[in-house]
Amino acid sequence: MYQETTINLLKEWRLYLIRLQIAHYKTSQKYIFQSFWIKFPIVILSALSTALSISAISNNNNQTVIINLIGALTIAVTFLNIIEPKLGFASLASRHKVQSSNYRKIIMMIEKQLVVQ
Repeated sequence: MYQETTINLLKEWRLYLIRLQIAHYKTSQKYIFQSFWIKFPIVILSALSTALSISAISNNNNQTVIINLIGALTIAVTFLNIIEPKLGFASLASRHKVQSSNYRKIIMMIEKQLVVQ
């Protein structure tokens, strides 16, 4: 059906799109990893702050030190909560994953045309 040059062009496009698909997928995984390393400390620091709050209630000896530590942890958690959406790692990961999927659809259309020929 197709001329040899058309078939070769479709094969080249297919390989090019596969590389793009893989690149977008790897980039999405990188952003998921970066998002995790911002969110993980938020959870840990919040849990630590809560545990220290409970400890401060029951322990009168080191109450000032514990209260200062709770304040520092709260500031750290607040900072991470503010910076996380601005970095937008989760959003970037989602967009790259969608784009990888879109490339896969195009690749499948090209493969379908190559089989038909």
